[in-house]
Amino acid sequence: MPLSHLTPYTTVLLVCWTVFTLVWGVAARSAKPSRKSLHWLRRLGLRLVLVGAVVLLVRDHDLASAHQTTGVAAFAGCVLCVSGTAFALWARYSLGKNWGTPMTLRMDPELVMLGPYAFVRHPIYAGMFVTMLGTALVVPFCVVLVLFSSVYFTISALREERDMLAQFPERYGAYRKRTKMFFPFLF
Repeated sequence: MPLSHLTPYTTVLLVCWTVFTLVWGVAARSAKPSRKSLHWLRRLGLRLVLVGAVVLLVRDHDLASAHQTTGVAAFAGCVLCVSGTAFALWARYSLGKNWGTPMTLRMDPELVMLGPYAFVRHPIYAGMFVTMLGTALVVPFCVVLVLFSSVYFTISALREERDMLAQFPERYGAYRKRTKMFFPFLF
């Protein structure tokens, strides 16, 4: 989107996504070494399918002139975007060196249940979903990202659940019973 199309609302979105990307990139360098992960080709394949689907949907759409909301909807979108970004970054900080790309197992794993993990089992996915939902409230066309990322987050979370149950059968099983997957009190 050219800078001339930026509104105060889209500026907030751009700042959120930039901060998220920069923090994520810097923080990724401090993660523990991987022990095992989903085969890189399968991970790449899943991501390529999702990216390909999004590209097919947006290829004839001029995102620079995409309709943007204003007023209460845009304000609410910005609040969601900032809140979701903050929640995801808090979760990333809480994981510390235990963070890894989706479906990656770390050496000497720890079961983190503090910070946002006291409220939901997958706060990074939840935070990113809320960030994308907020983005879609400001730029409605981005609802496509919400739909496709929801599928990706769910697949990744289910795979991670299986891995965590294998690593921490009793503790993770009890944690699952008392903590919702993505949204406190709901799901």
